[in-house]
Amino acid sequence: METKDITHELEFSATPTQVYEALMNADIHEDITGTNADIEEKEGYSFSIYDSYITGKNIRLEKPHKIIQEWRANEEH
Repeated sequence: METKDITHELEFSATPTQVYEALMNADIHEDITGTNADIEEKEGYSFSIYDSYITGKNIRLEKPHKIIQEWRANEEH
């Protein structure tokens, strides 16, 4: 199957550190989404968020400005 790279940019009314922590800290992520999250701030870490609807791996982390991940959604979840 042919795949494409997708780049997505968003603006938030929050500091870069607040956004980074919301995405990379499992406890904060769970509080915001109301779903289970298994994610750690480690390159190479395989994560699972949104009650395992999304799984992936942290590729490159540059706190607080950059998060590069590979991930996929489990449509059968």
